[in-house]
Amino acid sequence: MRLDILIRGGAVFSSAGTVLLILIISILLIYPVDKNCSNDNKCEYHSTAPEPLSYFIKPIFIAMALFVIAAGIGLMRFARWYKYK
Repeated sequence: MRLDILIRGGAVFSSAGTVLLILIISILLIYPVDKNCSNDNKCEYHSTAPEPLSYFIKPIFIAMALFVIAAGIGLMRFARWYKYK
């Protein structure tokens, strides 16, 4: 396998993760999160985003976006290290 393909693949992965992260941040900026606190100081948070977009407002999607970015950068760095080794 050519190393240029791995480097480009890593760039695509990190770009896709960045797009996911920007999507999540823009949804949070457009539709803020409401905080409901009861008398016993227990608070619940929920997004005001409509149903298709509220699916993205979960901690797992932020973790997934950061993991995809890290995997893409790691793939690019490994391929460049192996190329110039």
